[in-house]
Amino acid sequence: MRIQYGAELAVNPFSDEWYARVFAPCPPDCICGDFTPDYSLLREAEIRHVLRIAPRARFILIFRDPIERDYSHARMLTGWKETVSEESLLEAIESPDLLGRGDYRLLLEKWENLIPPAQLMTCFFDDIARRPSMLLDRIAAFLNIAERPFEWVGCDQKVLEGTWVPMPASVRSILFERHRATLAYMADRFPEPCEEWAQRYADCID
Repeated sequence: MRIQYGAELAVNPFSDEWYARVFAPCPPDCICGDFTPDYSLLREAEIRHVLRIAPRARFILIFRDPIERDYSHARMLTGWKETVSEESLLEAIESPDLLGRGDYRLLLEKWENLIPPAQLMTCFFDDIARRPSMLLDRIAAFLNIAERPFEWVGCDQKVLEGTWVPMPASVRSILFERHRATLAYMADRFPEPCEEWAQRYADCID
C-alpha cells in the first residue's frame, strides 16, 4: 500500500493538492512537517503563498557558521571524497547552488518580515552537537508538544559520521572575506553562539 501511494505521488505533477496528499496518511492528531535547506531560499511571494495555504504553520530556521556551511556544501558538491584537490574546492565554493545560502542577514530579514514571531523559531547547528536534548526540548515547546514526557534517547550519538578533511587556507580566506559582514551581523544579533563563530577566524583579520 505504501509503495503504491509513494509511486502515485512520484508521477503526479507538483501542486498544492499534491503537497497536501503527502501528509494525508498521518493521523488527525499528528503534527506533520518536512524540512530542507532549500526552503530558506523561498522568495517572498512563495512564503506568502505558504502562509495562505497553511496559516498556522510554524517555521524553524537552523543557522550554522556560514564558513563551515559553505565548506560542507563544497565537500558535498565534490562527492564527499576523503581526498579532493584544492582546485576542485575553489571551484565548488563558487557554485550557484552554494552562493546566497550564507547571506543570513537577508534570509532573516525576509522571514522575520513575513512570519509572525510566534510562528518562527531560530536556532543553531552548534546546539545539535553540544546540547541536543535542550534543542529538542525547545523545538517541542515551540510546536506545543512540550507537555509530552520525551526522553531523547540516543540524541547525542553521531549517525553516519563523515570523514573530516581540513579546509585549505585558500578556501578559508575566500570564505572569510565572503562572510565577514555576516559573521559580524550574527555576532551582534545572537552573541551565543555566533560570537564564537567570528573568533574562529581571528587569524584572517588583517
